[in-house]
Amino acid sequence: MYHIFQDRLLNALIMFKEVFKKITLLVIAAAGVFIILEFVLFRTILGLTGLEYFEIVKYDRILGWRLKNNFEGRHKELEWDVRFKTNSNGFRDEEHRLEKDKKRIIILGDSIAEGYGVRYDDVFANIIRNKLGADFEIFNFGVRGYDIIQEYKCFLETGLQYKPDIVIQVLCDNDFSSGGMSQSSIFDAYLRYRPVYVIEGDKIVFSNAAEPYYREDAKKKNKYISQYKNYLLNFATIAYIRMGAKKILSFFQSKKNKKNNLINAYDRNYNKAVQIIYKDINRLKNENNFKFIMVTAWNNGCPPRELKNIADENSIYYLNVQLGPNDYFRYNRHPNSVGHRKIADEILNFLENNLL
Repeated sequence: MYHIFQDRLLNALIMFKEVFKKITLLVIAAAGVFIILEFVLFRTILGLTGLEYFEIVKYDRILGWRLKNNFEGRHKELEWDVRFKTNSNGFRDEEHRLEKDKKRIIILGDSIAEGYGVRYDDVFANIIRNKLGADFEIFNFGVRGYDIIQEYKCFLETGLQYKPDIVIQVLCDNDFSSGGMSQSSIFDAYLRYRPVYVIEGDKIVFSNAAEPYYREDAKKKNKYISQYKNYLLNFATIAYIRMGAKKILSFFQSKKNKKNNLINAYDRNYNKAVQIIYKDINRLKNENNFKFIMVTAWNNGCPPRELKNIADENSIYYLNVQLGPNDYFRYNRHPNSVGHRKIADEILNFLENNLL
């Protein structure tokens, strides 16, 4: 009887060992697939360019990040490989003097205004520059990833000193995320510190003092440790799932926004912040004698009616540019050269009919 029990126990142990071995191999295989998927998503589908991305941007205490000064290299992703160059002020633009000798147009915006993924000559700001000719000086202050608060702060920090005659702000739907108003949003899925602002009375003030994940003077070892530490906090696959979930949520949010006529249905403080921004822009344009144009170019539904109402309340010109599926890259929701041409043509037509 004892021998029978011993044999059964031995068989059970052998079976357990085989099962454990199979589970271990399965876990190792799953981990391998996950790592491969991470690499593919991180390097292609998500459009994150690893160390190449960090070579383009630098930390900024007030704005969170900005493009590096006098950078020259290539911006290469799944659908494009373009030359990328910035001026001495850290914008994808020509050099400008502070002294004014002609009419000036400043363009504000995010990656669309920057010309993400398109050749320099195909960026809508440069198409406008070439069309208007030598009588106008065009400034492009578009920076990838900026929301409306960062664009506003960028104008205050940099743009206003150039004494513009016309300011054009090109907005898309993700400019109105609540990131800049949320204390939990200091770190985003693209490894960037997003500055936090709070409303104090009728002003928007900088709140946090987030330390940069990447410093120019950091030693090479510390730089890479810091970079990969932050990468581990935001796995590309997790970020990709978040992006997919965000698209689903944005569909319902757009429905809710349309019903409630809200810019951001989930953050009333952000709606208040937008109202404060354009009220201050109205004051600035009256004091400094420039015209302001709000341009919306949505890639997910239609812009909320409240934006048009805010523009009307503050004597701001409003233009909505309708882009179609063929105006975007196939795997990246940024306008391609066709989309940039359409944006430029719409703005030029609006300028000729209203301001020039």
